Amino acid sequence: MGPDWINYMNELSKYMKFQAEKITRLENLMVELEDKINELKKNKGPSIEKVEYKFDQLKIETLEGTLNIGLTPNGENMLEDFQVENKEISVSQQYTQEMKERIHHHLFQFVNEEGLKHLLELERTYDETFDEKYREMIIDDIRNQIPHRINENYKKIKQKEPSLTNEQLEHAVCASIKNEIITGLQSFVKHKPKGED
Repeated sequence: MGPDWINYMNELSKYMKFQAEKITRLENLMVELEDKINELKKNKGPSIEKVEYKFDQLKIETLEGTLNIGLTPNGENMLEDFQVENKEISVSQQYTQEMKERIHHHLFQFVNEEGLKHLLELERTYDETFDEKYREMIIDDIRNQIPHRINENYKKIKQKEPSLTNEQLEHAVCASIKNEIITGLQSFVKHKPKGED
């Protein structure tokens, strides 16, 4: 064997040793990565997908909590807090509890004084006869729907005619709900299946 052959064998031996060490390092790294993957699988927390906010579709009814105004100028993590009272945000500042109570009172008075008269008149018109208990149940049902109808009609009218004064708005809401009551009674009596009372 010549010297070239011995040098070649030495170089080959060094290269194989280098490759063996590299393979060992890669195997150790692979084992380490597998351990980490298994650990992540075991501790799988909730994953949060992309969150999109569509602010034009939000309807705020109550506002509460803390509003963070900002960081102090020197970079400290102290925040100034602005406390917001837990108050319902009404559709308009004009819509006071007093107005709502006046509308409520007026409509209850209308139902109590006029509701039964309209119902009896409709019974005659459509050749129906209800007993007293059934009539009272119908009138009670109307009374129970009044608070919800006040809110719905107020929003609808205020949106349609925003320039109305409080007094005009109050009258418009009352008139609209009275019309709904009369129309609803008429529809009920007219379309009531025979023998249901």
